[in-house]
Amino acid sequence: MVTNAKKGISACQVHREIRGSYKTSWRMVHHIRKAMGQVLSKNPLKAIIEIDEAYVHASPKIKVKSKRGRGTLKTPIVGVYNRDKDRIYATIARPNEIGQKLSGKQLLGILEQVASKDSIIMTDEFRSYNILDRRGYDHRKINHSEYQYAFNGIHVNNVEAFWSIFKRGLVGSFHHVSGKYLQNYIDEFTYRFNHRKDPNIFYKLLDKMIR
Repeated sequence: MVTNAKKGISACQVHREIRGSYKTSWRMVHHIRKAMGQVLSKNPLKAIIEIDEAYVHASPKIKVKSKRGRGTLKTPIVGVYNRDKDRIYATIARPNEIGQKLSGKQLLGILEQVASKDSIIMTDEFRSYNILDRRGYDHRKINHSEYQYAFNGIHVNNVEAFWSIFKRGLVGSFHHVSGKYLQNYIDEFTYRFNHRKDPNIFYKLLDKMIR
């Protein structure tokens, strides 16, 4: 169920399907999510790369007035998509020691985990990405503020497609996600996205869990 549900499946729904106690269903689902996170590869590779950010409420039940966009109080998440491998890596971007979110150094640190320096990097116009130019990357931008979304192959549409799936899942399937477990949910959606064309998605995960 967890591997096949595009928008995710909650512990409540698993509880209804298999019966038993809700506590058992909750533990089982979180064990599966942890296994999904362990499967993800972070080897730096040369590729055409897209990097973009999204913002989510770690606890949607809490009503907090927040700005839109990059001034928001929501939790920032960074996604790095490898076009050559059709794979995405996504992680929470914690504020730095002075409380700054999504600094250039922070974004660069995330990028370096999954992409080598000779990669081609696609971003939008967010100024924190200017660090890529200073560090000598082949950096190509699309300017969303001027209503550009794709030009000569430059875009971050694949990451944005993943954000759309992830956000719909959070709202539609889970309703309330604790910040403590947010990365586990990200790993679940990442694993499912990366293996969406693999008919053996379930068996590969099962093999990982029993090792």
